[in-house]
Amino acid sequence: MKDIEGFEKIAKVYFNKTIKEEDIILESTNTFKLPSNMAYNDEGIILLYNIDEITTHTTDIIEFTIPYEDIGSLLYFNSF
Repeated sequence: MKDIEGFEKIAKVYFNKTIKEEDIILESTNTFKLPSNMAYNDEGIILLYNIDEITTHTTDIIEFTIPYEDIGSLLYFNSF
C-alpha cells in the first residue's frame, strides 16, 4: 500500500456506510480500525471484520468491498 492513511480514510467511509445499512450499533463512534482480515478480488479490496473485532452487539461478520476505482491510486499494483 502506497498511502495507508488515504486508504484508512476511504475505508472508514465504506465502514460507516456498511454499519448504517446493516443497522449495527457500535459502543463508540470512534471505533474504526482496519480489520485483521483483508483480501482482494476482481472488484476491489475486501475488508472482513470478525464478530468480536469491532463490537459485542452483533453476531454477524461484517464484510464490504472497496472498489479499485476508489483506491487504485493508493496501491502499488495499480493499473487504474
